[in-house]
Formats: sequence, structure tokens, C-alpha cells
Amino acid sequence: MPRDEQIARALALIAALETETLSLKQLVDRIELVSSSPQETRAILDAATRRGLIDRDGAQIAIRDRSVAPAMSPDVVVRAGDFECRRCGRQLAEGHFITLAAGEVGPFGATCVARVLSGPPGARR
Repeated sequence: MPRDEQIARALALIAALETETLSLKQLVDRIELVSSSPQETRAILDAATRRGLIDRDGAQIAIRDRSVAPAMSPDVVVRAGDFECRRCGRQLAEGHFITLAAGEVGPFGATCVARVLSGPPGARR
């Protein structure tokens, strides 16, 4: 996938998260669902900061202006097939895919897709 598409997809995923705050580690875990390259992760973090999507305070991240990377209320589409969860690696008979304006992220299992979109326990959107 071209770099611009990866950045757009990762920014849309960040904008779709159901939280206002999370740790840098939690954010990087989400970004790595789109790209596991350290250079790409850095570029995505830089783009999110530059565009005002996130504010960083040390290891804490606050999601701010979601309009810079519209996620259009992500839909989760379920497909039958032979998949491997991108988050935990488990084999799946049904894959859950997060559909964003910038493209699709997945597959995930039912539990993992909920964890990807949610923030840390007790977080609110």
C-alpha cells in the first residue's frame, strides 16, 4: 500500500477511536495495525500532530480535531472465510473489518475489533 494511503488510513483509524485519551503505546498499537514499519509509524504520528488530530503530553495522547481525518462513524463488516486476526494472530472463521473513509482495516476477531476501537478502560469519547 502506498505511504500516503497508509497515513490516511491510520489517521482515519485514530479519528474513529472511541476515546479522548490513550497512552502513546496504545496509539502505536493501533497504528501498527496499518503499518508495522517504525518509519511509517513515526510519519503517522507526525502527521497526526501536524494536522491537529492529536496532542502529545509525554506518553499521553489526547485526540482533538477528528475532522482532519474523517472516519465517518466506522462500520464493522463481518465476512465468513479463513482469516488471521491482525491484533492477536488467532485463526478466524469470521473476520471483522473496520471500514473507514480511507479504506479498510482488518481482519479482527469479535473481541479484538472492539478493543481496537475502544480506548483504555474507563475512557470516554
